[in-house]
Amino acid sequence: MSKIKYERHRREYTILGITSVVEAMTGAILNEAYGGTFVELPSVVKEGVYFHFQAIGDRERVSTLFLNKVKNGQVNLVTSFDWFDAEVSRYEEVIYQDDANFSLDTFLDFYRWYQELFPIAYAGMDSADFVGVLPKEIQQAYIDWATKIRRRGEVIYKDGEMKFIPRYTAWLAKNKLPAYTGEELCYLLGRELAAYITTGAVLPSPAMLRERKRALYVRQYAIGQVELAAGDQALRIIEEQKLLASPGDELEGLSELKGQTAFPGLVTGYVRVVRARQDMENFKDGEIIVSQMTDPSYLPIMKRAAAFVTNEGGLLCHAAIVARELQKPCIIGTKHATHVFKDGELVEVDAATGTIRKLTPA
Repeated sequence: MSKIKYERHRREYTILGITSVVEAMTGAILNEAYGGTFVELPSVVKEGVYFHFQAIGDRERVSTLFLNKVKNGQVNLVTSFDWFDAEVSRYEEVIYQDDANFSLDTFLDFYRWYQELFPIAYAGMDSADFVGVLPKEIQQAYIDWATKIRRRGEVIYKDGEMKFIPRYTAWLAKNKLPAYTGEELCYLLGRELAAYITTGAVLPSPAMLRERKRALYVRQYAIGQVELAAGDQALRIIEEQKLLASPGDELEGLSELKGQTAFPGLVTGYVRVVRARQDMENFKDGEIIVSQMTDPSYLPIMKRAAAFVTNEGGLLCHAAIVARELQKPCIIGTKHATHVFKDGELVEVDAATGTIRKLTPA
């Protein structure tokens, strides 16, 4: 890996899904739509936990490419939303169909939609944070458009990852690849499964896919270029490049963090750190959610929470949108909340000033 500095994001994505969409992020699809791509996007798995890396500054650079097209009149927001809405409906027909209708080609349909929908879907994720690129008189209209795109596009990756891929790989293992389990097949690269279906290319063995679950390093960059390592080799790369290093001693003893206000308010409550969906089982009414980020699967506990605090996020992130809808205090972009705060700690969330601070130890 180069000397580029990265943002690290823990996600509940599959390798099969994330490597499929990253092909669009680093390749011809985004380049055609935006006139540029992400520099490179490494992915790491360790003991089944997935981490995504983005070069610092890339979100702004890529978003600005799209915003400049809007500014120059090269994007019609009305027709682009209509196209996106219609295409997402066609995508939904693929991912929600009954398992009995699955075929090998079902994955190819998914693979294509997953990539082709990305340019507009991504505009609804991060671009509103950099809306200052646009003339003031159209900024609010753009934010409204991006909000609509964000809402309509949530189904693409959340239901694709959480619902379709587990169902499809279970079907594939049962009906076409009985030497594998559905979970093992989730560690295929998207291009590997697509090549198997279209050309009969040989797949990695079940043992190799289990090694990928233990440790995997994938770096996707340029158009079509991939670096791949698994098992001990991947662990060496991860260690040498300090990809999973902890935030460091500078966080020790911190009792307060600041972030960006997504919705104002002042509440006191007990922390519930939610790093994965299974952590939701322990959530109690009135607790304060502290998370890397939220997604639609968090909604049941968000309705019962006193406030939300996230490491990541921008104006149109899921936590910010839900906070405005539910009118609950929310602070986003703290970077280290899940490292600083622990389950059971009493904290004050002052979302007017963007501050969360400990009141008592856990």
